[in-house]
Amino acid sequence: AVHMIQERWQQLTTKPQDTIMEFVQDVATELSAISSDSIDAVFDKGLRDALFCGSGVPTNQVDPNIHAIMKSVHRVLKPNGGIFAFLFF
Repeated sequence: AVHMIQERWQQLTTKPQDTIMEFVQDVATELSAISSDSIDAVFDKGLRDALFCGSGVPTNQVDPNIHAIMKSVHRVLKPNGGIFAFLFF
């Protein structure tokens, strides 16, 4: 799926400077392919939403994977300026 998004992004960009976005497929609870403090922004489209709604964990509890994901995202974001956006539908 990552390659499809990357191809679509390349179709939509018209300027060379717009192609600096890098798409990475990794395990969200680890993000082992990404160095600490190195990312400007992380976008999540549906993963956290799926874990909140479909993990089987009772609604009054939080799936432990959510904590692991947030920890890994925090680790890779640049200090004092990284953005984490999650989109859901």
